[in-house]
Amino acid sequence: MPDTHPYLQGPWAPVDDEQLLFDLEIEGRLPAGLDGLYVRTGPNPYPGRSGARYHWLSGDGMVHGIRLGGGRALWYRNRWINAPDVARARQVPSPPVVDTLVPDGTGNATVLMHAERLYAFSEMALPYELSDSLETLTMTDFGGPMPAGSIAHPRIDSTTGELHTLAYHPDPPYLRHHVVDAAGRMRSVRELPIDRPILVHDFGLTAEHLVLFDLPVCFDEETMFEGEPLPYRWDRHGTARVGLVPREGDPAGTQWFEIDACWVPHVAAVRERSDRTMIEVIQRPALFDADLRGDDEGSPSLQRFTLDRRRGRVAHEVVDPDEQDLPCQDGRTPPGRDDLYWTLGISPLEGRHPPAGDHLYQHRIGRDERRVYTLPKDWRLSSPTFVPAHERSARGSGWLLAFAHSMDGPASRLMVFDSTRPDVGPVASVSIPVRMPFGFHGCWMPDRG
Repeated sequence: MPDTHPYLQGPWAPVDDEQLLFDLEIEGRLPAGLDGLYVRTGPNPYPGRSGARYHWLSGDGMVHGIRLGGGRALWYRNRWINAPDVARARQVPSPPVVDTLVPDGTGNATVLMHAERLYAFSEMALPYELSDSLETLTMTDFGGPMPAGSIAHPRIDSTTGELHTLAYHPDPPYLRHHVVDAAGRMRSVRELPIDRPILVHDFGLTAEHLVLFDLPVCFDEETMFEGEPLPYRWDRHGTARVGLVPREGDPAGTQWFEIDACWVPHVAAVRERSDRTMIEVIQRPALFDADLRGDDEGSPSLQRFTLDRRRGRVAHEVVDPDEQDLPCQDGRTPPGRDDLYWTLGISPLEGRHPPAGDHLYQHRIGRDERRVYTLPKDWRLSSPTFVPAHERSARGSGWLLAFAHSMDGPASRLMVFDSTRPDVGPVASVSIPVRMPFGFHGCWMPDRG
């Protein structure tokens, strides 16, 4: 494992062991009713398994969790996602797997709860089901089939309880749409009208449409033969468009809008009213053009596409030019009715934009305003997760939970913010006396009680 690899050193560097720590110290007071498990995943190569061609988005997955209850931080633990390759390296039994056309995956991108079960997703693979203690139980296709796996960012419709996800593949059909019902079983599979082997990381969901970005990041056979774990490259001559795909029925009715070539890693918020669809996204100039080790191609900023469905026109504008990414929403919001959301302000670190920020921003879709909290010097905050204050609290009213990383020592924290006033700083901070590497997205599992 070369020491000079940009995503295997400093705050990106993996940890080599699993920990279990009890009764963690708390500064401030945890909110009443905040009882459950907060989990976040990220890449953490098992010792000896990475090399010169290591790719940030393909590293072995590790989940970090902290159990809260009764105003206490009961425990912290971290566990590798026990994918088959990791199981062989650790010389432990591998979990049950499902045959697919894609690699076994790592579970390193996103964790989410669906049908009261915890799943870890990664790029272009099937997810792994995890236990409440973060042990890997099995690979799953929800009763499938899901031959091309799933993208890294499935979305749950809060009104139906269904999970929607996409799956891209180097061979036709290039893109599929899967719907998993509220009980966790596959309900439907459709092929979508995409005529090239694109990479899709995220998408939007409304009551009537999937919001799909067809961007010029395409499978490249030469890159595959060179041994790259994610063999996709930026097509400098490729076109770009955003489409409104009907959620049900024939996807041939998709309405497409041409846009300038760009990369959209995350959809921050979508609002659909009357004959207009407003989409606020994180946008970058490109992906996998010059940097094949990560996803850092130019500064990420918050931008808006407004689609006029009646006239077939699109307007594009910058909402906030400051560097930011990793948006977070209230998952109870009906699809297409987004309002309040949060992002992390990200300044470069060691010449790259990390998946952690030194500012926490609050936005409202359609309004060019924000609230800002600046983290203490030498601390960075991971992607936040929204937790409602209680079942009937107003949308956007609750807490933001996120792990924080010390840049000058082996320590971490769990920070808890009032979601409506994040600018006043955390209401509670849990000390974790071990280092956590940078990672990606998390979720909250309330007590099932």
